[in-house]
Amino acid sequence: MKQHRVYHELRRAIYTGRIKPGEKLVERQLAETFETSRGPLRESLLRLTSEGLLRQHPRRTCYVQELTLADLRDIYLMRYAIEPVAARLAAARPARPFVRRLDKLIRQIATNMARQRYIASAEADFEFHREIVLASESPRLIRAYELAHVPILMSQLSPQFNKPDVLAAIHQDLADAIREGQADLAESLARRHISGALENNASGSSLEEDDAPKKRRWRSGG
Repeated sequence: MKQHRVYHELRRAIYTGRIKPGEKLVERQLAETFETSRGPLRESLLRLTSEGLLRQHPRRTCYVQELTLADLRDIYLMRYAIEPVAARLAAARPARPFVRRLDKLIRQIATNMARQRYIASAEADFEFHREIVLASESPRLIRAYELAHVPILMSQLSPQFNKPDVLAAIHQDLADAIREGQADLAESLARRHISGALENNASGSSLEEDDAPKKRRWRSGG
């Protein structure tokens, strides 16, 4: 149980920037900070290393992984493969209560952005997309997305990549398409959303070449 707590607290410290990319992790200091023994801490470090958040050097020295433009593109490729399919599956079913949660998260994104609470906004943004993936009811899609939780948040919060002024404007259109059961539109909006987010954060790099007709107004976001 303690190892589970330490893992989640350490993971949050990484994606919120309390522990910065490239920083060396000193076990003694971490054990004091998280009030734990070396055993649970080392298990947490191994788990985070296996997830790609840490890189381990000889003698158990760990460093927080730094995101490159290539890493960013890989993260968005993963999202591009998962989220549009999940949006289609979610929209293909009758209207469900989870759409009300999407509306609530949209309000949280907007409120936090207006107050310059970028970490809280990015977390709400992640939860918005995660709700859609969960609504797909596809165990493999959900598992793949959960494993990428922290890299996605790191990509959204990295000052090198994130442009908060364009973070989340498309969400209402996507939520409306799912609410109305427009599966084709929901899938298309999700693809454009992710590709647009990459373009905004990676010097024009794009995931899609075509420019299919838009049935509804859309804007890029995170």
